[in-house]
Amino acid sequence: MKTRILKYAICLVATISGLMAVSSCSDNDEPETEKKGRTVLVYMVANNNLSSFGNDDYEEMLEGARAGIGEDNHLLIYRHSRGAGPELVSITASGAETVKSYGTEESSVAIARMAEVIKEVKRITDTEQYGLVLWSHGSGWVNDGIEKTASKRSFGDDAGRRMNNSALRKALLEAGGVDWIYFDCCYMMSIETLYELRSCTRRFAGSVTELQTPGMPYHLNLKYFFAPGEADLVGAAKSTFEYYEARIAEEGDVMNNYCTMSVVNSANLGRVAKAAQTIYAKANPALPEGSTPQMYSNVRESACKYFDFADYAGLLTHDAAGVERYAGSTADLKELKAAIGMAVEYDAATPMLRRLPINSHCGMSTYVLRNGESYKTEDYGDLSWYRDVASVLKF
Repeated sequence: MKTRILKYAICLVATISGLMAVSSCSDNDEPETEKKGRTVLVYMVANNNLSSFGNDDYEEMLEGARAGIGEDNHLLIYRHSRGAGPELVSITASGAETVKSYGTEESSVAIARMAEVIKEVKRITDTEQYGLVLWSHGSGWVNDGIEKTASKRSFGDDAGRRMNNSALRKALLEAGGVDWIYFDCCYMMSIETLYELRSCTRRFAGSVTELQTPGMPYHLNLKYFFAPGEADLVGAAKSTFEYYEARIAEEGDVMNNYCTMSVVNSANLGRVAKAAQTIYAKANPALPEGSTPQMYSNVRESACKYFDFADYAGLLTHDAAGVERYAGSTADLKELKAAIGMAVEYDAATPMLRRLPINSHCGMSTYVLRNGESYKTEDYGDLSWYRDVASVLKF
C-alpha cells in the first residue's frame, strides 16, 4: 500500500513539474509587446475669433497627411471651433474620422478636459512617443486664467475662458506628460512658462513674440513631427520661420513683417535657473535707470511683459559702457549664456517686429520686475520662476 501511494506521489510530482516546465517555456516564448511609433495630438481650442484659421489649419493637416505619416504613427486633433462641439478626430492619408465627441459642459481649457483627452489618445494609440501641439491664443507666463476676465490669456481661449500655466502643468502631469510640445500660439517661449512646464516634457518649440494669424504651416511641418527616430522639432521650427520669411519678402507688409522661433531643451533649464539666480541676487539695483532690454511686444515699455532674457541679464551685469556692475559679473554672465546655449537648440528672428527692431533674440523671453511690487502683476509671484529665481532681485 505504501509503495502504491509513493508511486502516485512520484507521478503527481512529475506531472506538476512537467506542467510548470510547460508553463515556463510558454512564458519565455511569449515576448512582451514592444511599443512602436509616434502619436501627435493637436489640441485646438478655436472657439474664439481664430476659428476660421483653425479651419484652414485643419485643411493643411489633411494635405500633409496625404503624403503619409509613417507606419505605426498617429495624428489626432482635438478640435473645438465656434458653433461646433469638441471632437477628437483621427487623420490619416485617406482622410479624417471622428473618434469621439465631447460635451460643452466642461471647458476645453479645464484641467480635467485636457487631461482626459491626452489620456484617451494614449489609450487609443499606445505608441512609444507622444508629441503635443497647443493651438489657440496665448500670452506666455501671464496668469489671467479661467477665474479672470482680462483680454489676454496664458493658453487657450474657449469663448473667454482661459488656462493659467499652473493649470496647464497640472493637466499635463495628470496625463503623464508628453515627449515634446510645439506652441502654435503667441508668446509662449518665456523662461517663466518653460520653467513652469519643465517636468511635463523634454522639449519645447514656439515663439517669444506674437505669431502671425495663419500660424504653423501644417502641410509643411507634419513630415518633421513624424521624422524617423525622433521628431525633428528644429526642422519644424526652422520650416515655420522660413515660411514666414518667404511671405514677408513677397508681401512687404510692415504690419506682418515678423517671426521669431526657437526650440528649448528642458533638461538644461535647471542650469539656466541657477545661473540666473546668481546674477539676480548680486545685481543691485535690479535694473539701471533708463535701461530697457529688447522688447518683444509693440506696446509702451511700461506695459510690455516680454523682454529678451539674455539681453536683460546683460543689463543686470554690465552698464551701458560695458563696465561690470559688480565684481565677477562678466563670469556670471558668461555662465548664464553658456547655460542658455545648452538649453536653446535653435533660435531665429526677423530684423523687425512691425516697427520695432529686433536686435537681440536668445530664444527665450522674460518679464522685467521694475520694483518691489511688480511680482503682483498678473500673479507673477505664483510662478515657480519667481519663487526659485526672480524673488531674490533687489530694488
